[in-house]
This record gives sequence, C-alpha cells and structure tokens, in this order.
Amino acid sequence: MVRYVGMDIHKEIVVSGIIDEQGTVLQRHRCSCTREALEQFSRCYLQATDQVALEATTNTWAVVEILKPFVAEVGVANPLKTKAIAEAKIKTDKVDAEVLAQLLRCDFLPRVWEPPVATQVLRRVTARRAALVMDKTAIKNRLHAVLHQRLIPCPFTDLFGVQGRHGLQTLSLDTDGRASVDSDLRLLASIEAEIAQQEQELATAAYEEPRVKLLMTLPGVSLTVAQTLWAVLGEVDRFRDADHAAILPAGRKCGFRDAPQVIC
Repeated sequence: MVRYVGMDIHKEIVVSGIIDEQGTVLQRHRCSCTREALEQFSRCYLQATDQVALEATTNTWAVVEILKPFVAEVGVANPLKTKAIAEAKIKTDKVDAEVLAQLLRCDFLPRVWEPPVATQVLRRVTARRAALVMDKTAIKNRLHAVLHQRLIPCPFTDLFGVQGRHGLQTLSLDTDGRASVDSDLRLLASIEAEIAQQEQELATAAYEEPRVKLLMTLPGVSLTVAQTLWAVLGEVDRFRDADHAAILPAGRKCGFRDAPQVIC
C-alpha cells in the first residue's frame, strides 16, 4: 500500500502527517530537525513504498538527502505555489503537513527542480558572497552617517579609496565618532579580505566551467554575474525556452536583483 507523507520543515522541528491512498490520516508525528532525529523518525515510521512531500526552504536539501534511502520518492514543492496551505482557514503545522500529503496524493504538488550537489554548493558560495557585499555596503553607509551626523562634508570623491581611508583615520572627531570610525574601518578591511578570498575561490571554479566562460562573453557580464546566473539557472536544458527561464514562480520578470531568490 502506497502512503503519502507530508513534512512541514522548520529550523528546529519537523511536523509530519501520513495518509493512505484514500486520504485518511494514519499518523501524525513531530521530531527535532536534526540528522539523528530525522534518521530515527525514518527508521521507525517510514516505509520503502512511501512518497514524501516537503516545501523548499533553507534546509530542505539536507533533509531530502536523509529521507531518500528510506522511501520510494521525495518531492519538493514550491512554497509560492502551494496556495492551499496559505489559504487554509486553520493555519497550523499539522494542517500544512497534511495538505502537502494530500497534494502529493492527488498529483497536484507543484514540484521544484532538484539541483545536483555541485549546483547546491555554488548557490551557497554565491549567496555567501552576496551577503558579504551587503555587509560591506552597510559598513560604508555607517561611515558616511558618522560624517553626516556631525555636519562634516566628505572631502574626497572616493571616501574609501587610499586617500579617503587615510583621511578617515586622521580626521578630528569626538571620542564616540572616532571609536565608531576606527571600528568600522577594521570591519571593512576584514570583510573586503573575505570577499577577495571568496572571489578567488569562485574564479578557480569558473576556470573549470566552460558555460560560465561562455556567459562572460556577453557584454557587461562579469565573473560574479555569470556564476550567480549559472547557480540560479543550473541546467538550462530543463527550460522549454528563454521566456520560461526568465519568469519567476510568482510571475515576476527575473532581473538580476531577483535572481538569487528564484526557486528552481
């Protein structure tokens, strides 16, 4: 007998519901979202003929890797399309898990593409670089704010060039302002070193990837942009045409700012 298992994944817990071919709820379970707890749950409650459904989230693919040896199939749903969950009158973890199971049973589960391990790794690395760049921008904004709060005009065209940084280090400020500037300059140097290291690793990986090199032949497409696009799109052959590759699940057109959010 085929059973359908819906799993609602959170950072710390997993809520699951198991139904039969008629949609009758057979079991409900709750466990910690750790490798040990998920393996224990799988050994105790899952069967080799089970089909499992869960939504795409931060830790989805790690959970999928654990579940696969214990069941016949694991389907990952696009959370933007599982409207039945969002529109449920009673919003609880139990309802979410059972709705996923019912969608899978009725073959209505809006599945996402499962990226290979190499693509998952590239997505994590490019996402980390993007986060570091955002941190770098936040620090620069704080340094500008120190000057604005004290009505000090920026004496340099590039505040973060060699002359600008030297000027910040020697600028006469009150005690609080001096401490803030010195602290943020140290953080800025540290983050820039991390970004440089990350970009070196990405460049090394790009040397082995001809498709990234091909993207870089397009005007305005740098190494960073090319690798981010490749990480988001993955195997481009899975798209029917260019229009399907350019449309996000929510129906928004895919600009570069949107690209890391694509659920493929």
